[in-house]
Amino acid sequence: MAEPGETTMPRADGRIPFVLDRQELLARAVFVFIAALVTKDFFLTRLLHVAVPGLNTAMLVAFAAVAFSLGRMRPLWNRTHLLLLVSVVVFACANTIAVGNEYWRLTGALYHTVQPAVIAALFFCIDLPSEKIRKILKWINVMILLGTLGAFVDNAFFSKVARPPALFLYGSWSFYAFPTYQTAWLSTNICGTLYLYRVTRRKRYLLSALFCMLAVVLAGRRKSFVSACLAFAAFMLLDNSWKKGLAKIVFCAGAGAAVLATAGRSFLLRFLAVKSYVGTTGSDTQARTALTLKCVDVARDYFPWGSGLGTFASEPAATHYSQLYYSYGLSNVFGLEPYAGQPGHPTFLLDTWWPHIVGEFGFLGTLLFLALWFHPLTRVLRLPKTEERKNVLFFVFSVWCMILLESTGSTYPEQLQFIAVYCGLCPMLLRQAGKEAEQ
Repeated sequence: MAEPGETTMPRADGRIPFVLDRQELLARAVFVFIAALVTKDFFLTRLLHVAVPGLNTAMLVAFAAVAFSLGRMRPLWNRTHLLLLVSVVVFACANTIAVGNEYWRLTGALYHTVQPAVIAALFFCIDLPSEKIRKILKWINVMILLGTLGAFVDNAFFSKVARPPALFLYGSWSFYAFPTYQTAWLSTNICGTLYLYRVTRRKRYLLSALFCMLAVVLAGRRKSFVSACLAFAAFMLLDNSWKKGLAKIVFCAGAGAAVLATAGRSFLLRFLAVKSYVGTTGSDTQARTALTLKCVDVARDYFPWGSGLGTFASEPAATHYSQLYYSYGLSNVFGLEPYAGQPGHPTFLLDTWWPHIVGEFGFLGTLLFLALWFHPLTRVLRLPKTEERKNVLFFVFSVWCMILLESTGSTYPEQLQFIAVYCGLCPMLLRQAGKEAEQ
């Protein structure tokens, strides 16, 4: 197979055979891996009504095997990243022993907790040029746009909810696993398309970002709306050309106001219903608020180790109902009951992410985990001050902020399809930016 720069010999008939180089094959493998993660639940759960345990892990192992077989893996282990990762694992094992926690809870929770850092270490070893990474983002943009158009079609022709056709996207499916994943991917795509616009200056990427912003607004999800606004704000601050584009900003603000006016009172109420966050009976936000407040109590009562992994607001604590929910009065909160998740009973046991870090790791472990979490951002700041550094800084910062905001009401940091972006594409781009800066 031809490598970049090699000449492909013509055949006997004089034609030059079409050959994909290994970089192109790996770029396509990365995109197929992400696309499969995004669409697999739709095809399995919605169309085939089946569940395959361990499928995500199998797909990750298969992708790693493909990457190594293509010979584009160039180990470049970051010592700080590995040291922080090992420190988090050692601390988790130590607090399990210190509090006398069951080891099966440790292994179950540790797998999901450190999976992003392990995948970041894997992707940081993938050697792909920046243009190939940008091509992956272009393919992702097309996929997200198609999925969003599918959501509009779903709402216009198949939705049974009483609302104006094709106006609201809240609760629509398209090919996303869950409706909440839709707006998270829209926010992710806004970050990616604005990065592509910064690099290429092609207006179609800016239009794609604006279309995704419109879809986020129509979906009515507040966290995604805030993260999308932050992405646009960071874009304008880092882009000098927008400093002279006050008219464009006014136009966008006017368009947004027009959308809000057109959407009507019910849409505005969803954004303005802040009181739901302080405990409305029957609301998922009541469970999130309770878990967020009680995790501080857990960390304080189990100082300095925390309650131990798998005991509070994590998957093992949900599948094997934790006694801490009784101890801290959470067993009577809507969606956090012992029977939550059973037929006819909604569950919000895994409806937020950071409470399990604070409660299970304690204050000291949380600081250690935050150092690991924000380590990629510190790597961007150490790059030479160039225009490429600004571009990479924008993409990494906006994606990290989006995941951070979304994780307050979901477990997105543990969802492999999002890990593949913020701990996959971002480390690849960081590696390449550092490599180009050294040349």
